[in-house]
Parts: sequence; C-alpha cells; structure tokens
Amino acid sequence: MYLRLMYLSSLINIILSFNITDYLYRYEYFDQSETTTTKLESALIKFQEFYNLQVDGTLNNDTIELMSRPRCGVSENPSEFYTYGNKWTKNQLFWYFAMADATMLKIANRVFDIWQNYTNLNFIYSIKNPDIIISFSDNIFVHKNNPRCMKGECLFPFDGKSGVLAHAFAPRQNKCIEIHLDKGEDWYIGFNKTPLAQTSLFKVLLHEVGHTLGIKHSSDPTSIMYAFYSENTDHLSKDDIEAIQYLYGKRKESSTTNTSTTTPASTTPATNTTNETNKTKEIKLDLCDIWTNKF
Repeated sequence: MYLRLMYLSSLINIILSFNITDYLYRYEYFDQSETTTTKLESALIKFQEFYNLQVDGTLNNDTIELMSRPRCGVSENPSEFYTYGNKWTKNQLFWYFAMADATMLKIANRVFDIWQNYTNLNFIYSIKNPDIIISFSDNIFVHKNNPRCMKGECLFPFDGKSGVLAHAFAPRQNKCIEIHLDKGEDWYIGFNKTPLAQTSLFKVLLHEVGHTLGIKHSSDPTSIMYAFYSENTDHLSKDDIEAIQYLYGKRKESSTTNTSTTTPASTTPATNTTNETNKTKEIKLDLCDIWTNKF
C-alpha cells in the first residue's frame, strides 16, 4: 500500500511539473533547438524503443512510470555504442571519497573490488592525486580544488530528493574525474536490504563507477548500468562484464590480489543517512593529510 501511494504521488508530480521536452533534451533524445510536435513524437519513440516500452510516440502510462523513477543524471544518447569512445590507458587507478566515514569507505572499497574482479584494473585508495573523486553534492557544486580535476561549477545541478540521484564523468587522460552524489537524497549506508523510502549508496555507486570506467547506460533492466534505480540490481550482469572486458580485457590470474586497500577512517558528511556499524579495524591518518583545500 505504501509503495502504491508513493507511485501515485510520483505520477501526480510528474504530470503537474514534468517538462517532457526538457527531459528528452537532457538525456539526448533530440535537440531542443529543433523541437516540433513531430520531433517530440520521434524522441518519445526513441526513448520507448531504448527501454523496450510500448512504442506509440505518446506519453503513455509505461513511459510516464519509467520517467518518474529515480535515475542517474548521465544521458543515454541511444544512437551511440554501450561504451564511451575513451577509456583509461593505465590499469592502476587511485580513488578518494571526500568527507566519507568508515562505512562509506567500506562500501566504496567493495564497489571497486566488484569491478576489479572482472577486468585487468587495480583500484587503490589514495588521498593524494586520485583519478576518481567521490563526493556528496548540493544543487550548486564547485568541482574539487585539484589542478588535475575539472574547474568551476558543475553544469548538472541536482533536484533534491528522488529525481536524479547521482552522475559521473567519463575517463579523461591525465585528469581526475568526479562522481557526484545528491546530498538531498535519503541514503542508506549499509549492505542489507534497503529500508523503504531510502536509496542504497552501494547500488548507486556501483553504477556510477561504471561510468568513470567508460561504460554508458544499458537498456537491460538487469544491468547495473540501467539508468533507473532498482532495489533488485546489486551485481554486474553479463552485459556489464562484457562491456568492462571489451575496454580493459579479462582479469589476469597474476593480478587477482585485492589492491583496493584497507578502508581508512575519515570524517562524516552532512547527509541524511542510515548508517550501519563498521566492525573493521580503522587506520588512523594524520589529520594534516586531510585538509580542506587538498582537492
């Protein structure tokens, strides 16, 4: 009953405030500057075809329901291949989770381990000069102060609870890239079944890391790279594994040791979360290494 009420509420909100043109433009189903009734219908058909919905070019119930679901903010561009044209040219990548507590770091560590298990990449936690930075973001967010990272305000603001949950950037050689998590979400920080009305940090982060490695959205609802959030997806599908191995090859037996490193202790971000107790031993760091302007 509770889920049904949430669904009806979402439908009412999307009908009252949803701009279908902006949505289809944002996720690259058509060019907004060329919008006409015919082009809008064509864009809807592309969306419906990509996600295997009833194809009629109208805002039917299945289309409304899917568009109303929480999702990743990265665009689809259905005409493009499952992977980006660029990838990392090195197989050792450093990651950092800004202002994360021990449980958040444990979650991130497991996420990188999952991707690492299937391909010839090694992920190492490092405060200094990371390749991938994870952080919680407000509506207006300034990229971290690191000469290797992007500059200025993020061009993709968040919308508060539900809607867009997170977004990430594709690989850029010799540059660090970022994963932004919406600070307005009610995040579940743990590995058990996600409580009602909360969003699993583990599942969202597993998806976003895929983008940072060069994988785009999948139309398969069983894929971790499916754009829309699902409580039923917490592992890599066959398509996900094929995509990561297409980019970086299969895992070599000589590289099977876990290099993501033990999760260090850190500070806690000001986010609305449910947190599980972390029973692993924490590594104490010199606070001089965690100064605000490091990134």
